[in-house]
Amino acid sequence: MFRIADLEFTIIKAKLEVYVGTSDLNWGILIEAKSNDVSRPDLWCPKLSSDALFTTRAGEVSDWQAVLPRAITWTEPHENIVTPSATLYVWEHCPIYACTARLTFEAGKVCLHLSASCDVFYDTASYYDDLPLEVITALDFVVLCGRDSEAEARERIAPFLDHSALHFSQDSEGVSILTSPDV
Repeated sequence: MFRIADLEFTIIKAKLEVYVGTSDLNWGILIEAKSNDVSRPDLWCPKLSSDALFTTRAGEVSDWQAVLPRAITWTEPHENIVTPSATLYVWEHCPIYACTARLTFEAGKVCLHLSASCDVFYDTASYYDDLPLEVITALDFVVLCGRDSEAEARERIAPFLDHSALHFSQDSEGVSILTSPDV
């Protein structure tokens, strides 16, 4: 479920994305949705993203599922360079705020429960600013590894996570990813 104010959208992609930063493992989300208005499917295709929900340090966890459950909160809008933070794109990228996000593991799936406030700046007062945002969805777990070979990807993630159970592949654009076969 992806809702902004009284508008509901169909989720088409939902991921818990992980990548190695300078000295930390960065955990974020990517949620893409589409309009439920069949007469205007081009309208309102929101995208919620974060490169910085939380971080873990080398040796902090070995199993990626050990980071769950996790609650993340923040009150002020931040750009995606501050942890924690997230942005919503509808007509432009805008930081979300007054956010409570919970990541849980339910029935074999990573789940996100997020409630926040957002600004959309649509041309009517009803959909301009300080709108309620709610997202509840299952997430696919993905470690993003740039264009690394399998050996390079595993070497890069090794200080942070046990990668032995993760599967290596490359997407259609050549981006290397590690995924869990269970989720």
